[in-house]
Amino acid sequence: AGFYKGAKPEPGSFLDPGAIKLEGNARFLHSCIDSFVVPGSTGDSTHSLDHSSGLSEAMGRIFDSADACDFLIVARTEDSSETVSQTICAHKVILLPFRPFNVSKGAESITISISRPCLQHFTTFIRYLYTREVNVTTSSLRCIHWMASHFGAKRLMEDAGRLFTEVLPEDRSFKVQLSLYDYATETGDLLLQENCLRYLAWNYHNLTTSPAWTQLSVQLLKSLLLRADLVAPDEYFVLQSVESWITDQGNSTTLETQAKLLSHVRFPMIPAERLHDLESSSPLYSAHRGLYQEKMLKALQFNVLLFSKIQASPAFNKEDADYQSRIYTGGPWSTVLDPSKDQQPVYFAPPIRRESYAASLETPVHNSLIFQKDKVQWRANILQTQQDCSNEGLVCDSLPMARLRAQRSVFQDKVSFRNRLLLMCRGSYVAQVQDFKNDVSPVKVNGTYVVSYPCPGDQYTFQFVVRPQYV
Repeated sequence: AGFYKGAKPEPGSFLDPGAIKLEGNARFLHSCIDSFVVPGSTGDSTHSLDHSSGLSEAMGRIFDSADACDFLIVARTEDSSETVSQTICAHKVILLPFRPFNVSKGAESITISISRPCLQHFTTFIRYLYTREVNVTTSSLRCIHWMASHFGAKRLMEDAGRLFTEVLPEDRSFKVQLSLYDYATETGDLLLQENCLRYLAWNYHNLTTSPAWTQLSVQLLKSLLLRADLVAPDEYFVLQSVESWITDQGNSTTLETQAKLLSHVRFPMIPAERLHDLESSSPLYSAHRGLYQEKMLKALQFNVLLFSKIQASPAFNKEDADYQSRIYTGGPWSTVLDPSKDQQPVYFAPPIRRESYAASLETPVHNSLIFQKDKVQWRANILQTQQDCSNEGLVCDSLPMARLRAQRSVFQDKVSFRNRLLLMCRGSYVAQVQDFKNDVSPVKVNGTYVVSYPCPGDQYTFQFVVRPQYV
């Protein structure tokens, strides 16, 4: 029956107040519960009610009010002129996961020493422990990162560390980069340390001409020389830069330290014509005659013997980095394409008329002297459209797409190519280095540049580098 205003419910119906009695109507209640179960269902379904979106704001209010706080934090900075302190009343339950506060030992307070520049950001950091949100500026970044590292806020430390990648390219004097590397070493932040090292390695040429070059520590220079992704015109440039650094240090470095640094130069990668002049041109040859002669002999054997002969030697070590090239950008191993300039377009035959940016280069099969007469023709492209890709016989997963392809296969049983694409920001610093797979390398992923060091305005030039390696 229908219901209308003034109608009385039938006795015993769902709307009858007298029907809902725990004792007398148990069977009725069971029938009501059963009516919510869909026939054939296997059991209760689960529905998520998530109200966590306002949790951070609520936790912030708890911190700001300091209601029921039970632990005092005194942050103090001292210098020769005065002592400045700041007191915060916090809650033990919030600080409990962060061991340096020692709240689990029954203490009611703690005094912490902190640098004067970071004191002004200390309240912001403690508030983050409540809210897990913080606004970081360029000026506060280092302090927030230090406090996160010191007090064990690992996720904040890692995320703040990633923000340093935006700061690294800003200082052309390289003093900030060296300072951040020292700071990363001091705090044990391996991620930040690697970000600094990688930037310095990719921009090694600029580093060697900067005011900070002579300030490099021995350990930092050694770490750079150990890297295969060090970008330089050639290995002779690397040798000259190391010799220059050692000379500039004067008597502050021992002969043993000098020899260790020189031993990390990959002499077999030095062009053969440069090896001949080392005895007369090197400022350190007379001081390290034995080392130079040993390394030069190794390099000359590399240049005049097939690598299979070198491998057959009992003294051969397949892990020897001396036989592995770095990323050499000098001639004839690289070429640059700049889509922002009037690059010479490549036109395709009618009825298709499209343009893609392209260049050609010719390299030896290998930088060993015995392969100097065997040449390889390379074609470098930046493919802008799917039609460009189609004209090259490709289906591109993303655009633009870089392509570096040999015009013919050569010595595949002896030599392989591990080529690289360098994304240069405004031609001033290397923002990204990536490899080629099946001769192609995506410039963008899902329409976005994915680079290690951001470039304002995404103004990139593209440097193609040929890297032959013995199989």
